Amino acid sequence: MQQFIEGTSLQKELDNQGTWQAAAVIQFLKEILPILQFIHQRSVIHRDIKPDNIMRRRDTGQIVLIDFGLSKSMKGSVLALPGTRAGSYGYVPLE
Repeated sequence: MQQFIEGTSLQKELDNQGTWQAAAVIQFLKEILPILQFIHQRSVIHRDIKPDNIMRRRDTGQIVLIDFGLSKSMKGSVLALPGTRAGSYGYVPLE
């Protein structure tokens, strides 16, 4: 099921606000790390984390990780075929 998130992407926040001060970065990490822990505890790897895929709800200010289209379940075997890529250019390692 897909849900509409009324809010702003992290990319738009960064475009509007510019560089964050250390306190804003620390606050953001306090919000996003529990989300990553939650999905990793369920053996899911997002594989496309970037500012466009992180939203802040307009009504609550809550951070939401979106676009699990490239996510991978780690419960089965994982095969990486030569020449295959997943993720957004600039946000994933070349290897």
